[in-house]
Amino acid sequence: MLLSTFRLLGNFSLRNSVRRFCGIRGGNSEQSVHRALSDPSWEHLAATTGSSPTIAVAMSGGVDSSVAAYILKEQGCNVFGIYMKTWDELEEGESHCSIKEDRMQAKKACEHLSIPLVEVDLVAEYWQNVFEPYLEKFKLGLTPNPDLYCNLHIKFGTLMEHAVRLGADGLATGHFARLRLCRLSGRLELLRGSDRKKDQTYFLSRVTQEQLARAVFPVGTLEKSAVRSLAKTVGLQNADKKSSSGICFIGKRKFTKFLEQYIDPTPGEFVSVDGERMGKHEGFELYTRGQRSRIESGGRGAFYVVGKDVESKTVFVAEDRDHPSQLSKGAFVKELHWIKGQPPNRCRDSGKISCDFKARYLEQDATCTVLGPHMTCSDKPTKFYPDSSSIGLDSEGISYVKFEKPHAAITPEQA
Repeated sequence: MLLSTFRLLGNFSLRNSVRRFCGIRGGNSEQSVHRALSDPSWEHLAATTGSSPTIAVAMSGGVDSSVAAYILKEQGCNVFGIYMKTWDELEEGESHCSIKEDRMQAKKACEHLSIPLVEVDLVAEYWQNVFEPYLEKFKLGLTPNPDLYCNLHIKFGTLMEHAVRLGADGLATGHFARLRLCRLSGRLELLRGSDRKKDQTYFLSRVTQEQLARAVFPVGTLEKSAVRSLAKTVGLQNADKKSSSGICFIGKRKFTKFLEQYIDPTPGEFVSVDGERMGKHEGFELYTRGQRSRIESGGRGAFYVVGKDVESKTVFVAEDRDHPSQLSKGAFVKELHWIKGQPPNRCRDSGKISCDFKARYLEQDATCTVLGPHMTCSDKPTKFYPDSSSIGLDSEGISYVKFEKPHAAITPEQA
């Protein structure tokens, strides 16, 4: 490999090769590429495995995981690729989900890097642990995010277990995220990727400390543009491959058509926030907060979903996207997951903690205060989710996130 040759000549030659062949003209980008190549992202593995761990790379067929594999090999790790199949082509239908293309790209990348590739069939595990719960939550009127559960149960769960059985000390992915070992507690901290626009820690927010102990994120210190430049430098064919977006098993289909294949939508009424009946809808499961409704408004403005009632199958709507009913002062939350295994000391001492929050991927960070169970809170759940009226800080295990400024379209199960 081109950079391998330069690396033998020392760091100065490596830096010049990165600048010349990646098209990077000095500054922070050059430094981040050099750091990614020279500073191992697997230091937390070295304590138990020695200086050259064996690392499996979850090859998605995309450029990020391919560059992750390249970086690890350059650092002297024993590397092999592992491709997980999570969706059956027979279920693919009209989705144009890129399963075959992704598998082919993963194979080509591994061949180019001269590393073996192992394919693991996790279709049954994915169906049981991700897809079936995904459908069940929709039936309850929620809007789940399957990527959160896929990372917890499949990628850093079953796939990681397969990798370990194959001899790996850790599993690397192309996530834009970083890890830092806290010397005082001996636990790992999950840090946002250096490229804030591509940061993917949102999708890793449910991963456990035990799983992070074997996780490796080689591209976490890079910007996306640097990843693509590095891929071109080493001749990876997927250097310009478009980044995946959305949910693979839905593909290019309209979401409603996809969902109708697996559940029987329950019809009901559209009701405005003022109590006006606005007509019939074809299925309350097909709507989520903030979504534009299909109401024929007769010359009035567009109506947007502000909530749902599971019992009556009512979909509540308001005219205008910025209607006050879209705004929330806070959110009642359950199952708080602390990456380090327990709340920070200041939270345990006072029962609350101020921090930033993100209610969905690609949102701008906002400021909030997390109030622990049994803390005093005057805010009440929205009346547009009547089934949640019994929720409060007196409920077992329920915490409250108080937003510094009202936040739009907070949607149950998105985080």
